[in-house]
Amino acid sequence: MKIEYSITKKRGNWRPVLQYKCIKEQWEVGLSVPGGSTSIWIEAAYPYVSRDERYVLPGNAERGKNKDWKAKPVEVKLPGSQQTEEKGEILLCWRPGAHPEYPEVHEAMRQLQAEWAGRVYEAMQSGEVAQSWLIMPSDEYRERTEGYAVAATLSRTK
Repeated sequence: MKIEYSITKKRGNWRPVLQYKCIKEQWEVGLSVPGGSTSIWIEAAYPYVSRDERYVLPGNAERGKNKDWKAKPVEVKLPGSQQTEEKGEILLCWRPGAHPEYPEVHEAMRQLQAEWAGRVYEAMQSGEVAQSWLIMPSDEYRERTEGYAVAATLSRTK
């Protein structure tokens, strides 16, 4: 699975936006690896804010003096078992500087890829099965039913 992601931020008090897309290889879809409903939580990797807070003013939230304020982890979804891709958008915390860095985002995406690889390896351990059997009647069965089978056949032919 490929993971494409980007972080964009407008100049000023705007929060950065992380956009991601997880794209499965076609053969991975064939393995029916669980995804969507079993989303991955990456603790403390993505500082999260609600979708309606696209900007943060000085003195508020992560820019405030309130040391109790903490960012929350977010849910990053993988494609469902029969989906080929999943995409999402996450607001990150504002950071000072001309070109703020988000190294934890890169690490989290590597963790996401590693989690996916583990799920694929696990699915690959379950091999294919194509077996069939035929069970014939036992000799005892044939001996005990032989007279009835002959009589039934004769009565149908009359």
